[in-house]
Amino acid sequence: MPSGKVLIMNNSLSHTQLVEIINAFLDKYHSDLSYCHGADHVRRVAKLAVKIGKVEKVDLELVEIAALLHDIGVVPLAWGRHASGKDDNEFQEFLGTYALPSYDHAEVGALIAERFLNQYNYP
Repeated sequence: MPSGKVLIMNNSLSHTQLVEIINAFLDKYHSDLSYCHGADHVRRVAKLAVKIGKVEKVDLELVEIAALLHDIGVVPLAWGRHASGKDDNEFQEFLGTYALPSYDHAEVGALIAERFLNQYNYP
């Protein structure tokens, strides 16, 4: 993910560009988490969600984005447990940007996803 906020003029960021940004975000923050909650898991869920979405005839772009961000709340909780292997400044930057104190990864994830998507003017 590029450092700092990316300014999007007139909401011109394409779905493909947003997915690329989310994947970079996953690589940065999710890549070293367990198989159960790591980036590979998130991408498998997104692929299956899109497949199901096609059958159900729903908004596939929305489904893909939601699936890619569905476990993002695990990141600060996992980093909190494994902080010794992470750069403390990077961890604090992540928490300051995306998270509120909570032990519920779904609660934290909703906040992170909202703040993340707001950075890119995603509706």
